[in-house]
Amino acid sequence: MAGHGVVTAQEGNRLCDFIRGRLHVILEEWERRARHFPVAERLQGAALRDHVPQILERIACVLQALETGGHASLQELPDRHALERLDEGYDLRTATEELSALRDTILGLWEQEVSGVLAVREVRELDRAIDEVISASAARFALARERTLRALDRVSSAALGTGKLDTFLPQLMTVLLETVAAVDSVAIFLQDAEDVLRVRAAIGLEEEVQARQPVRVGEGFTGTVAARKEPLLLRDASRDPLGRGSRLRSKGIHALYGVPLLHEGQMIGVAQMGSRTAFDFSEDDQQLLRTMAQRATSLIIQAQLMERLVEDIHQRQEAERAQALLVEAGAVLAQSLDVDTTLKSIALLAVTHLSDYCMLDLLREDGQLHRVEVQAREPARRELIHSAMAYAPRRGASSPVARVFETGIPHVADITPEWLDSVAQCPEHRAMLEALEPRSSVILPLKARGRTLGVLNLASLEPGRMSRASSIAVAQGLADRAAIAIDNARLYQEAREAVKVREDVVAIVSHDLRNPLNAISLSASTLIKREELDVRTAKAATRIYAAADRAHRLIRDLLDFTQARVGGIPLTPRKVSPGELVRQVVEELQSAFPERHLELRVEAEGALDVDPDRLAQVLANLLGNAVQHSPAGTPVKVDVRGEEEGVLVAVHNEGAPISAAQLPVLFEPFHRGREARTGTGSLGLGLFISRQIVQAHQGRIEVRSESGEGTTFTVWLPRHSRHSRSGH
Repeated sequence: MAGHGVVTAQEGNRLCDFIRGRLHVILEEWERRARHFPVAERLQGAALRDHVPQILERIACVLQALETGGHASLQELPDRHALERLDEGYDLRTATEELSALRDTILGLWEQEVSGVLAVREVRELDRAIDEVISASAARFALARERTLRALDRVSSAALGTGKLDTFLPQLMTVLLETVAAVDSVAIFLQDAEDVLRVRAAIGLEEEVQARQPVRVGEGFTGTVAARKEPLLLRDASRDPLGRGSRLRSKGIHALYGVPLLHEGQMIGVAQMGSRTAFDFSEDDQQLLRTMAQRATSLIIQAQLMERLVEDIHQRQEAERAQALLVEAGAVLAQSLDVDTTLKSIALLAVTHLSDYCMLDLLREDGQLHRVEVQAREPARRELIHSAMAYAPRRGASSPVARVFETGIPHVADITPEWLDSVAQCPEHRAMLEALEPRSSVILPLKARGRTLGVLNLASLEPGRMSRASSIAVAQGLADRAAIAIDNARLYQEAREAVKVREDVVAIVSHDLRNPLNAISLSASTLIKREELDVRTAKAATRIYAAADRAHRLIRDLLDFTQARVGGIPLTPRKVSPGELVRQVVEELQSAFPERHLELRVEAEGALDVDPDRLAQVLANLLGNAVQHSPAGTPVKVDVRGEEEGVLVAVHNEGAPISAAQLPVLFEPFHRGREARTGTGSLGLGLFISRQIVQAHQGRIEVRSESGEGTTFTVWLPRHSRHSRSGH
């Protein structure tokens, strides 16, 4: 060492060695930088570092491969890291900026500690590896968030329209059954005062397996989840000791995943899902249940509060009015995912049914509360209340509004001159408050997904009105619904922005890569045609041409994916012979794989009104997959059969069957098989784009895969159709 913590050029200048040797220093410096992001402030060290140490090790392996001539990939680490960050409440921008800070940390420490020149190719490989992590994480993050948002939107819409657990919980479970293909059963257990868990709602097999059978905390699978307060996965519940119930065994439950329902650290119940067909749930599916359970917890607490409210209020008419208000609030707030519209709806609901004044303060990116909406019931007071927009509460101040935000505890008060003094920020503010003449107030935090989004401040001209138990309960119900609606609107806005950013980046990068790739392909093609080339150079030029061609196909898939998401893949249809088109694709594939046996049978006459280039793209993708996923000595069979209304093309191979867990998501974007983990797979867009092309022709594409029978993809196309998109 040349001084404390310094690596000299003589001791080793390889970046891979530097990363491994200074791993702890890199992590400490990166963690210090990452703590500047607000969402990271509450995370403990292990949770903040997450998969970053493993990512650094894989990056070191990638860099080392430069020296050894081998190959190393980041494997599934970016996907797993993205899902964990989504669980922690990160948005897409923060997640990507945090990873970008990792590159700056490595290069910054190298510059400070190493007296030696860093090889350009190592910098390029480091940039490529970090960009791959960011790109893969961003793609998985956006897809997972989009999927989660759709599920949460359905859950919230169901919950906002009713205050009853017995209505809301079955709807929540139905959403989960429809979202996760492998799930056969869902159950919600709630804990009572005797540390006993009882089934509150169940759907699927659970109705037979656990019909109202109570479970003590600490006993069996459900009780263990409750005792540990941590998620738990069993891969074969019918055999595992924790799932030893005879009914579970008789019903053949395999994968069983449970999540505790925690409210402010207290266990209130357990949500679990089971499968008869799968022995595992994907990380995406586990993350979805955790997120839904988190959202469901607040809704359950809210619903339980409403149940107690209905029980405690003696005057039936008042209870019915409260229920009607919350149902109306749910219906109104579910109508829009626009943030400004949602805020205005909340304020109008409050002053129409509950209070004379409403003020909404939300936390913004600068870490301060901003007054975003005010409303008054009486038209004559609306101009006066509007002047309150200039007096947002200051964090850290002693005012009741600031304390409610910081503590998360509601504040109820009959308003006195002293109370006005504690709220006023200046003499002008004090005079305005006096002119409004408030006499009672309730201030509530707006909480969603464990975070305080802002404050709802309701005031009345009637002394004591806002301090009534019924008013507080209804105000709390409105605040809970408002927080969910605001959070949904923000999530929707962030998801749209994330998808737009991703698609813009894909389109721009893909377009800009074409020119250099064309130059590479042309140069390599020119070299290959030169007669005086030696064997070694010719082989290298061929590899360059093949790699550029593969990059061209990846760019085409990315552009097709962007077009499919924005407005559909364009078509230029004309009359073609289906048999001749399929024959041409088969012959092209045969020339590329002369060692494989391709069988073609055509029993179709007439013509199809299709885009031949796009249809050839579908057939080439299906045939290429069939060759790739079947043993070398087996045939790939292609059948073309004519029908009265259309033509059916079937592509069959004798490879290993596709698992039941993969079949439902096979045509989803970025779905890749096991080979993708080794770095040899594609982007996972081929089947997605193929389905988009077939559907644009008003056709359908299906797959059947069974052990002993192989895998068959079938494409049916109508002879005459109105194309959904046209290139004209």
